[in-house]
Amino acid sequence: MCSKTFSVPAVDIVVKDAHKLSGELKDCPYCRSAINTGDNVVHCPECGTPHHRDCWEENGGCTIYGCRLAPPDEEKISLTDSPTSGGVPADGAGLSQDNGPRDFGETGPQARPWVRYWARYIDILIFALLVGVLLQIIMPELLEINDIIFGIILTLVYTFFEATMLTSWGTTPGKAILGVSIRKDDGSKPSYGDALSRSMSVWAGGMGCGIPVVTLIAHISAYNKLSREGITSWDANGGYLVLHKKVGFFRVFAVIAIFFVFLMLISLGQAQ
Repeated sequence: MCSKTFSVPAVDIVVKDAHKLSGELKDCPYCRSAINTGDNVVHCPECGTPHHRDCWEENGGCTIYGCRLAPPDEEKISLTDSPTSGGVPADGAGLSQDNGPRDFGETGPQARPWVRYWARYIDILIFALLVGVLLQIIMPELLEINDIIFGIILTLVYTFFEATMLTSWGTTPGKAILGVSIRKDDGSKPSYGDALSRSMSVWAGGMGCGIPVVTLIAHISAYNKLSREGITSWDANGGYLVLHKKVGFFRVFAVIAIFFVFLMLISLGQAQ
């Protein structure tokens, strides 16, 4: 192995218009502050990523994950990690389903409490529908128990199924429909134990264990924390990234269609 150290060629420019930088990156990935008009910038000769000149020299090369001009034995960072987003990429870059860092899709802000709420609500509806059909076939008397108790038990049991899906796919049906994916901060899918711990924390802290009034308070608290800090307590404690794709027309249409079908099935069930 050759141990000779080569200097990395620097391509210096002075930014005349920061809005005309190539790609979506407008922040230096080393210091994570904006690249402004008039800044002395180095474009990496290998991947083309812009850095502040001082940042390039301090790091000894490129800071981007997988770039050949990144210095060895240094922690690599994602193109769009942002200190203001609680560890969640702020402009849409993220992690792929195969655990590798790459563009997760065109997105906007990553702190999306309503998207996450509706994704979970879709999951609960689908799970409740499947459980209801199964119980109707094998044990219909269980459907006669108190609605509140049934809801608490249903959402608790769902956490075990959610953990299985997060471990296997890194997402759930509701999350997949709305373009949401869960990863550990190293880019890997969570283990079953980690995923179950997260799901239990969401059930208790985010859903109030399915108890009326407590659920509302838990929702409001989680909404305020996510909106204010960009990350929930269970994701911060577990070291998770919640990544979002853009919610376009077809995703919205899919959500509306699911609720329409669900209401139709409820109507048919009541009619019988």
